[in-house]
Amino acid sequence: MSKLNKNNFNKNVLTLITGSVIAQGLPIALSPILTRIYTPDDFGVIALYMAITMIFSSIATGRYELAIMLPKKDSDALTLLIISALISFFISLLSLLIVFIFNHEITVFLGVLELSHWLYFIPLSIFLSGIYQASICWCSRNKEFKDISQNKILQSGSLVSVQLIFSKLGSAGLVIGYIISQVISVFMLVKVMYSKKKSSNTNKKIKMYALAKRYKNFPLVNTWSALLNIASLQVPVLMLTTLFNASTTGFFSLSQRIIQMPMSLIGVSIGQVYYQRASKIKNDKIKLKKLTLDLHNKLLLIGIFPTLIILSFGDDLFAIVFGETWRVAGEYAQLLSIWVYFVFVSSPLSHLMTIYEKHKESVIFNAFLFVSRISSLLLGWLLFNDPHVAIGLYALVGTLVWSSFVFYLMKIAGVSYAETANQLYKYLAVIAAAALLNLI
Repeated sequence: MSKLNKNNFNKNVLTLITGSVIAQGLPIALSPILTRIYTPDDFGVIALYMAITMIFSSIATGRYELAIMLPKKDSDALTLLIISALISFFISLLSLLIVFIFNHEITVFLGVLELSHWLYFIPLSIFLSGIYQASICWCSRNKEFKDISQNKILQSGSLVSVQLIFSKLGSAGLVIGYIISQVISVFMLVKVMYSKKKSSNTNKKIKMYALAKRYKNFPLVNTWSALLNIASLQVPVLMLTTLFNASTTGFFSLSQRIIQMPMSLIGVSIGQVYYQRASKIKNDKIKLKKLTLDLHNKLLLIGIFPTLIILSFGDDLFAIVFGETWRVAGEYAQLLSIWVYFVFVSSPLSHLMTIYEKHKESVIFNAFLFVSRISSLLLGWLLFNDPHVAIGLYALVGTLVWSSFVFYLMKIAGVSYAETANQLYKYLAVIAAAALLNLI
């Protein structure tokens, strides 16, 4: 990678990370206020709403938004954007039909009556999420990283502002804030795309069917992988409510949000730039290997410090910052911290699966992840009937699976297992020492 390209890569990463840090800094900074206004049950309701939305949103575009980055012609990419939007519309209609027919059954199964009337808004959130995903990929293709960064800040700011304004409404305030933040962020992204659109007369000559067929593996195969992946992440929220109670879900959702979302969005920001760069050099194994090795080492270094802090002091920090009521959430955060670390490291690298169209391998991985996570939660419930044990087993399984996935991804980029282990071992040693000290 030339010095100029490396500088551009670092600049783009820094732009997105800056936006992510500010965007996540706002809700995290205001979380101590929100946790004193809203109850664990309130957070449980919004966690369920978001979980259902995210599960459907994972297939809202047929995964065609991932293909937007791949064509050489902008006209082809624009057609894929339109395809993504159309599929999102039909998936939203389908989800609305499901809500109308099975509203009562869904509410009874989850055991949260407050969720009943909010289920009718989930189709809107699914549609907005699909448009958002496709718009982000289009902006990434065109290197509009500054606009992406600014949009994340706007979305985050509107979310917490509305949640504070409607705080007297209980869980409704949290849900309303989420929906309004979606509307604002999508509106601004579409406005950016329209203002910076490139004129193209070739798009009319391209048959939508031909492109849909060219990238058919995205909806036919990658969709299942995405569905399994997001389901394995969101089903625990549904299961914890059903197996235990809404308060457990509230504690779990806060712990997951506080420790995962900042690292996740930083990882997503890095991943967007890596995806754009790696897509261009995918046929140059030497450059790709160097880029991936450098990125892997940076991810390990960036993630180690917050992981160690949460692992060592999570329970006390949550009690101090969010109130003693939320100490349990801090204990959950300690259990989840190492798993989140490996998700953070592997997330940007996982774009290699898309770049080389390893759809079947992705489905197998996510199917295994889905089954193992559900099994671990059920085992913790059946044998111990203890949410701490269930979440601990869930985190242990996730750690083993995602750390193994890192080795596989690095191998795709031409990095040997020995080279990956050489970068990884010193960080694992530090984490193991911290975990041991915490147990003592």
